[in-house]
Amino acid sequence: MPRDDPYKYFRVEGPELLERLGMGALAIDKGSPIEGGVAALLRHAHTLKGAARVVKQVSIAEHAHAIEEVLSPHRALAEGIPRECAGALFAQIDAIAAELALLSATIARSVPSEPPRGPAAGLALPMVRAEIGEVDAVVQGLGQALAELELLERTLGAVDQTQKLAQALGRQLAAPRRSDPQTLSGALERAQRGAEELVSALAAADRRLRQGLERLGRELEDTHATAERLRLVSVSSIFTSLERAVYDAAQALGKKVTFAAVGGEIKLDGHMLSVMHGALLHVVRNAVAHGLEREPERIALGKPPAQAVRLTISRRGGNIIFDCRDDGAGFDVSAARRVLRENGEDERSLPDDQVLMRLLEGGVSTSDRITNLSGRGIGLDVVRDAAQQLGGSVKLESSAAQSFGVEVSVPFVVAAVVVVSVECEGRTLTLPLDAVLESTRFSAEQIVRATARETVCHQGRVIPFAALARAVGLGSSHAPQAWSALILRTAGGTVAVGVDRLIGTKTVVLRPLPAIARASAVVAGASLDVLGNPELVLDCDALVGAVFCLAGAPAPGARGPRPILVIDDSLTTRMLEQSILESAGYEVTLATSGEDGLEKARARPYALFLVDVEMPGIDGFTFVDTARRDPELAAVPAVLVSSRSAPEDLARGKAVGAYGYIVKDRFDQRELLGLIERLVGD
Repeated sequence: MPRDDPYKYFRVEGPELLERLGMGALAIDKGSPIEGGVAALLRHAHTLKGAARVVKQVSIAEHAHAIEEVLSPHRALAEGIPRECAGALFAQIDAIAAELALLSATIARSVPSEPPRGPAAGLALPMVRAEIGEVDAVVQGLGQALAELELLERTLGAVDQTQKLAQALGRQLAAPRRSDPQTLSGALERAQRGAEELVSALAAADRRLRQGLERLGRELEDTHATAERLRLVSVSSIFTSLERAVYDAAQALGKKVTFAAVGGEIKLDGHMLSVMHGALLHVVRNAVAHGLEREPERIALGKPPAQAVRLTISRRGGNIIFDCRDDGAGFDVSAARRVLRENGEDERSLPDDQVLMRLLEGGVSTSDRITNLSGRGIGLDVVRDAAQQLGGSVKLESSAAQSFGVEVSVPFVVAAVVVVSVECEGRTLTLPLDAVLESTRFSAEQIVRATARETVCHQGRVIPFAALARAVGLGSSHAPQAWSALILRTAGGTVAVGVDRLIGTKTVVLRPLPAIARASAVVAGASLDVLGNPELVLDCDALVGAVFCLAGAPAPGARGPRPILVIDDSLTTRMLEQSILESAGYEVTLATSGEDGLEKARARPYALFLVDVEMPGIDGFTFVDTARRDPELAAVPAVLVSSRSAPEDLARGKAVGAYGYIVKDRFDQRELLGLIERLVGD
């Protein structure tokens, strides 16, 4: 900021307060609790109004006062605020945002030498400020390091005293000696005592120096790691603007849309996140515009009334994955083919997936008119350019009348990762903690060996086991022994790996290996210690695959969709559950009654039964009880679905052997899929 900028502090504080107000407005629109309640939003608005008046921004102060007027009648509420309040708040928030943008532009014109900040206007990230906890950690770490240095300086005083002892001993030994035995004996005794004092003093000084240096090294290493993380940006910083983009698009089209984002705890390089923020704005708007389904259409298809847009950001090997999916109408491939023909292109030889990928080249739009949201055929072109700029790739997936997905995979530059450190064949290796279910210990007797294959039993399931050294290529087979072990779970399955010693957990800044450094596929990258020495960070997805390969078994992820039997006499419920499960990648078979369900359950193996309780004839309780008594069906987990939520119904479901009980009026799609994944995820 220029030195003569009278608004320099206001231009920092204003956008931060505005973002908090925007988050509150989104919560009101969704009917969700507001963090801190309406009182917190009123404080933000009042602070913004006061700050605006101080810098003579009367219009911003008036808009902030209007926000107070909207919120004041609902001061005592944390939720249940009328949804129309959200629209009124957004109108004032947008007006303030426009005023702030105009103010910044005015300052930029008045000081032309000021360098531009961030990406193009409209795509800039919210102003990023260091998290106070990490700043405190740096300050505290430096304070501890200074304290250790002071202790080391005191130890130098002891070293000086030791030097004096050594000099005195040297003088005694160098002095001429009388030949009489008594005098010689006394001199030798004094010299021996001096030598003993010298040895003791040296040992004490050595001990204090080593302990001090070890503590100082730990403090500097932790502080160095924290300082590195300060240059990274939390992914969650872009979620509010993306959710607002979804809200605006839904309002423009008169649709109900929900937005969910996962992976906000990941920290990435600011440039990468800035570029992807702009691309993701296009992706989420496209999800709303091109997934267009009216509420009656969705209900007829067995879908929830509101369209869902879900963004998942994760780390896969050496890449960061940005995956956005919606449960709308999918992409109209036939319409895309028609547009290609109208453009003079021969699309007859292109499979559907290639037609989808053609959308990334721009100029192809299936919208029949140009609007603020669609019709120009440039949205996915922007996504492609962003991926190319970051050295990544884009993949499109569409399921007719079910969903549309955009996955952008880009190699990370730096990323903050919580890891667990282990010792393996005398080396320190680290594994991302998010893939570690637990640490445990297996005796030699618990490891079942058949030729080169090893397995262990974990929570009632047999899973592959391998020594980590063998899995990463650092050693060969081991003689039978007890192991400290980590249980790893990824999309590829669950395995156990044996390590020599567990060291602990820490947060590191992960960097990709340079192209010239050839490494195994199980290596995701490296982190640097305080001295700049690299420590390898393993890719748990590849590691799990390597363990399955050693066990001679295909990874579960290599199998086809897991089959689930849905048993319900209601057409609406059956279609809704089928839609949800197939969108999540499961194969679904439908049964219309308990009798039909038993017949189909015995005809082929299933991974899970999803059973309605209230059905004529064989009800859900009876179905589960019958299945538990059948040796061929007893191992298949069953989940009950019912509108009955009385304690005695829940108890009966548990008594007959159901693994879960979903109450219909509290139905949550994520809860259902999470339960099913826990039961059949492997």
